[in-house]
Amino acid sequence: MEWRDIRWTGSAGQWHHARRPPRQEGGAPHVDRSVASRWCWPAPRRRRPRRLTRQPPPTPAPPCGCAAPVPCPCPRPRRLTAPHRARRLTIHHTHPSTERGVPSCGPPRTPTSCTVSPRTAISGTCATPPASGACRYASGSDIEPAPCGEPSRPGPAGTPAGPVARLGSGRANLGPQAPTRTTVAGVNANSQRPDRNLALELVRVTESAALAASRWVGRGDKNGADAAAVDAMRTVLSTVPMDGIVVIGEGEKDEAPMLFNGERVGDGTAPLTDVAVDPIDGTTLTAKGRANAIAVIAVSERGTMFNPGPCVYMQKIAVGPEAVGSIDITATASQNLRWVAKAKGESVRDLTVVILDRDRHTELIAEVRSTGARVKLITDGDIFGAIATAWPEAGVDVLIGVGGTPEGVTAAAALKCMGGEIQGMLAPRNDAERQQALDLGYDLDRVLTTDDLVEGDNCFFAATGVTDGELLRGVRYDRHTARTQSLVMRSKSGTVRMIDALHRIDKLSSF
Repeated sequence: MEWRDIRWTGSAGQWHHARRPPRQEGGAPHVDRSVASRWCWPAPRRRRPRRLTRQPPPTPAPPCGCAAPVPCPCPRPRRLTAPHRARRLTIHHTHPSTERGVPSCGPPRTPTSCTVSPRTAISGTCATPPASGACRYASGSDIEPAPCGEPSRPGPAGTPAGPVARLGSGRANLGPQAPTRTTVAGVNANSQRPDRNLALELVRVTESAALAASRWVGRGDKNGADAAAVDAMRTVLSTVPMDGIVVIGEGEKDEAPMLFNGERVGDGTAPLTDVAVDPIDGTTLTAKGRANAIAVIAVSERGTMFNPGPCVYMQKIAVGPEAVGSIDITATASQNLRWVAKAKGESVRDLTVVILDRDRHTELIAEVRSTGARVKLITDGDIFGAIATAWPEAGVDVLIGVGGTPEGVTAAAALKCMGGEIQGMLAPRNDAERQQALDLGYDLDRVLTTDDLVEGDNCFFAATGVTDGELLRGVRYDRHTARTQSLVMRSKSGTVRMIDALHRIDKLSSF
């Protein structure tokens, strides 16, 4: 067998077996110094020479012969990444030339303005101070100038240049430049920014009303509970940053204390809003300690909320997102249930219908039961019934019957946020109320849709539980704290939030 040794080939970067050289006479191997190292040791790798940092070119001497060059106030822009180096901005430093024939050996003048060239480069040009003290833009675009010493990057056509980003700061340095409202193609850029979510402010309003009303739970005094909730709601509502007008107040039909229609609420600042309040939806439920009493408020843009006028009651039907477009309030209840079941892909016998337990609904209840659908009777609180149709955990499919008009408008705001649908028709209680509505121009045969009750797509809804229910947990007290659970929604984003809050009783008392 021939002996082999390992040989390294540096060019290919591999180990190879090669024949060992024959031994000489006397036993000593023949060693070729020129090739032995290739057989015994790997060839050393060739290292790349270290790349030297490119030094900036020396600053040329000023043409006027001064001892020191004049510094330019324009900072050097940051180096961009490789895909964008073709558009890298450069700064050209120049020095003011003096008049011909006049020697200039005095102190150099400091540049006072920066001129943007028509190309993508930024030129810092020394010049005499302009009358306005602002930078001059030579690109020809009619844009608002920035103060000197703050060079800008040319923006798109028709937009002002933005500030140069400072390295290490993490954000653009605006300097003394004030923010401006710019437009591109006639569209206000600031109008596309997300605005404040009023629903997060409104939840404090419903929490205060629920905390005040919870002290009256089970005490048998519904007016006392409503008065406490109204006072607390009005107090906190005055701190909300908005200029609101109460379009729908609570208390007309039961002559309880209320936030009256037309009352201005909020701190008086923008935005302008319409407000629908229901300090307690279910005053009787609160007085008797029953379930599903909630404190409710809804807000929309000014002039978008339906004003029911003298009509206290309305006929209504509401469904969740899965059955949108499948209802018609002018049709019979049985026909609507068949349409809803078909839209949801279920049998009519699988539907659960919420109806207020009133004498006026005797025939309606019998008709619904004849279809095989299940009926859930509630004594009060049809806002809860409308919201439950769009809440999967509630197990409710349809709300149908005659209920309060204020509750119908408030429920429309909630369903708009949740993607549901509600239809209604005004239902005067007597001939006098009917004639009053006709005199004011109301069409009693008109079908009011969700968009008729609350127009637009920027409404807010907040509700806090007063007593335990299927939708929200009621206020619970222990030795030092009170716990609340709230539902907060906004139609513009479609976001639905559940908020559990812990309140310190001693802090609330002092507040």
